[in-house]
Amino acid sequence: MALRDPKTHPSVWPSFELAQATGGMELGVSETATSSLTRPEKVSAILAHCLARIDGLDATLGVVRSLSVGTREWILQQVAAQCRPTQDWHEVQCPTCTNRFDISFDLADLPRAGIPDGFPVVRVETDLSAFDLAVPNGATEEKLARHPVMSTLAFLQDCAVTPETATQLAVLSSEELDEIDNALDEATPEPADTIGSTCPDCGSEVTARIEPLSYAFPAPMRVLQDVHRLSSAYHWSEAEVLAMPTQRRLTYVKMVSASTGAA
Repeated sequence: MALRDPKTHPSVWPSFELAQATGGMELGVSETATSSLTRPEKVSAILAHCLARIDGLDATLGVVRSLSVGTREWILQQVAAQCRPTQDWHEVQCPTCTNRFDISFDLADLPRAGIPDGFPVVRVETDLSAFDLAVPNGATEEKLARHPVMSTLAFLQDCAVTPETATQLAVLSSEELDEIDNALDEATPEPADTIGSTCPDCGSEVTARIEPLSYAFPAPMRVLQDVHRLSSAYHWSEAEVLAMPTQRRLTYVKMVSASTGAA
């Protein structure tokens, strides 16, 4: 099989700069979040929309896809946090008594694991040889989402640092491949994507998964309503409204609402 570029970005928790927020960016993000793309493809597109630079590099789709799986999830949380209150609330249902209650958390400050030794390359030694593999990144994640029945061998070959390593992997037993797969999994950084709490009604322990794509970003209709309101009031085109910095657009919307008495 053809190998991807095996270089996973070397920073686990890189520095990043947000792109200027505009209506066009918001609409692109919201439409992506509700699209039929696979989740990894959505994450790639949203990060490319929202980021200007990553560790000093232009935040192109290629750079975004080179980030490790855990790195991408952490940055997604940071980006989504810009659209939410610092102390956010999330409704969960107790699996024991089925009652619903709210839990509070800071999306931008969820726990994250330490940096694995040798990141982003993992060396696994077997009786045959030592194998160097890159921690899975966004490109691998997208490929797995498109081909969910990908074999362990094909997955590891996709992570192989060199073509020679990929060839050597093909002669290993399934047990040896599983051993390497487990080592790669342990070396992959993971930010927390769940919140634990206690049900106030029955005292059961509850774990809730936090999925930014399902609730954190504005719905497309919110931006389109702003376009409609400003176009009606000022006769600006859709392109002119969407190109406007978000805060300026919202200021105009407030002025129009005040002048018309609309909520």
